[in-house]
This record gives sequence, C-alpha cells and structure tokens, in this order.
Amino acid sequence: RFTILFESWKLVSGTLGGSPSVGAFVHHPDDSNRILLVTGDRGRGDDVGTGIYRTLDGGLTWTRANLFAQPDFVDRLVVDSDDSSGNTIVASTSTGVWRTTDFGSSWSRLYTGDPFQGVTDVAQNPDTGGWLVGVPGLGVVSCPTLGGSCSNDVGIANPVGRVGIAVAPSNPNLVYALVAGRHLCSTEPHATCWTDAD
Repeated sequence: RFTILFESWKLVSGTLGGSPSVGAFVHHPDDSNRILLVTGDRGRGDDVGTGIYRTLDGGLTWTRANLFAQPDFVDRLVVDSDDSSGNTIVASTSTGVWRTTDFGSSWSRLYTGDPFQGVTDVAQNPDTGGWLVGVPGLGVVSCPTLGGSCSNDVGIANPVGRVGIAVAPSNPNLVYALVAGRHLCSTEPHATCWTDAD
C-alpha cells in the first residue's frame, strides 16, 4: 500500500538547453527557490552534460556555472555540513572535486582524481567533517579536508572502476561503497577493513 504525498508536480528545468537528463541537484537549505542542477548522465555513456546550472527563482531562469575545466559529467552535489550558511556546495565531476562557497556563483577545483574520468562520488562524514572521494583507478580516497592531503590507503585499491560512496546517517563509522566489478562493500570502523557485503 502506498500513500500519495504529492498530488501535483511542475517542471522547473524546462528552460535548460542541451542534455535533457538531470544528473543531480540540490536546493539551498533555507530557500527552496535556490537550486543547483547538473546535466548529463555518466551511466549512459553518450549522454554528455553541459555543466552545472544555478537558479535563484525556482527555475524561471538558469545561469551556467563558469568552471575553467568544464566537466562532461557531474555525479553528485553535497551541501557542506560545516557551513551553517548553506552556501558551500561540493561537486564530484569528471574533472575532479569542485567547491563553491557562494552557492554556485564561483567554483574552485580542490582535487583532480583520475586524469581521464575525474571522480565519481563524494561523501562527507557528519561527525568529523572529513570527506571520502570515489576515484576510478584508485578506489576510495580519504581527505580530512578538501584541498589538503588525501590518502587512498583505505582498503579498496585499484583496479576499480566507478565508485559510489554513502556514509550511514545512523553511524558515520559505517561507510558503504558501490564498486564497479566488486559489488557492494562496507566498512566498520570508518575507512578500514573493507569487506564484500553481497
């Protein structure tokens, strides 16, 4: 049995050009009219996106973000829990990990990842504020702070393909990684002792 919670929907990305696919989106924690959205779908190899877009008016108008190395794919957008303003967003892309501190007006690249595929996911530990990055060819990379030193000595190493990461909200020491060719893996404690979980 299902309960219908929403009876009506409206299209808010209809004015975007380029790829019709939406790879990820996030809205500002305090203002649902402020949205960041990415186009393209890495899972469909021919569906190359046109970048990251921002709206401040609920989708009536969109502005394309100006990244000096425009990605073909953006896999995830994450609101940085360390910033109470809600304006700091981290993006995992085919050209690396990017961060904006003004909700998409300007961006800086903090980690490059694989030279051909960039990174495929990023997740934050809500307790420590540290980051885990999924990198094809490297596996799972641990970064205490983005822009600082990172380590891939976390138990899943190459050869690996696409890596997806999730930190359990109920227990930040429990991390899951969906690794191409290796099924689902989990760890306890954080970033050690990876095991197959299938």
